[in-house]
Amino acid sequence: MEVLRVENLYKLFPLKKRNLKVHAVSGIDFSIKSNETLGMVGESGCGKTTVGRCVVRLIEPTSGKIIFLGEDVTKLPEKKFRKFRPKAQIVFQEPYDALNPRKVVRQIIQAPLISEKRLNKKKSLERVVEVLKMVELTEKYLNKYPIQLTQGEQQRVGIARAISTKPKLIILDEPTSLLDIRFRAETIVLLKRLQKETGVSYLFISHDLVVISQLSHRISVMYLGRIVEEGSCDLVFNNPMHPYTKALFAATLFPDPDQKKPEFILKGEVPSPINLPDDRCNLAPRCPLAESYCSKGLPKLEELEPNHFVACFKAKSSSKKT
Repeated sequence: MEVLRVENLYKLFPLKKRNLKVHAVSGIDFSIKSNETLGMVGESGCGKTTVGRCVVRLIEPTSGKIIFLGEDVTKLPEKKFRKFRPKAQIVFQEPYDALNPRKVVRQIIQAPLISEKRLNKKKSLERVVEVLKMVELTEKYLNKYPIQLTQGEQQRVGIARAISTKPKLIILDEPTSLLDIRFRAETIVLLKRLQKETGVSYLFISHDLVVISQLSHRISVMYLGRIVEEGSCDLVFNNPMHPYTKALFAATLFPDPDQKKPEFILKGEVPSPINLPDDRCNLAPRCPLAESYCSKGLPKLEELEPNHFVACFKAKSSSKKT
């Protein structure tokens, strides 16, 4: 079953001066099935967090379709979209900032249950205790404030709040990036177990390829608002085909030295996302493999091997030769 399908999604942020626009997301497509994790990876500023926030409509997309549970939710007024909110939740990067410091854990997790009028106070408290156990926290945390918790515990409370409404999809926006290595490993194990127990789907947003590889079934690689490579975790990790993906892997320090990828270095700086052209490859000026034709058109995401999609003229020509 397909939980989410995003079609030709754009998000432009207008600037006050000279009618300029920041191209945060530029016409991307992807889908997520039930009980599946799509890892969305790319360096800071590539647009992946904007994608996640558009999906749950924390920010409104400029154009495109977001088809959630079979309905295009971009066309729904806020009042009608509310019925979808319990089914699409988000866990933020900074656990402490995401929790109300004036509320205790019980109130934080109860809030979405009561606000949606799904459960009365007694039933909602029972659900709070239930989800705390699911994230391996006991009832002693019910009356604690966020400041009394470790970062790992704070993030578990955030995850408990997200699963309390029994969602079909959870956006995980770099949920492990600020945790130390022990809490990071524990959180990954927890998320995998919760997915197995509940069947929830994840859009896992991260710049950490090691974490992405441990949790994701498929990977989408983003560069300057566009998806440049997508495929199963094994395909992309074992045979990265886009130059940008190769550069990401080459810059990653994997725990296993045998996983280290060949050196691949891009030249120059990342271009400004302001008023980016829509008719050419924005990596071409930095790419050591670029040919003259790379700057004369926009490569489309094409299937270069089964279930492995790449948006690169050079990768396409190389795949034809082999």
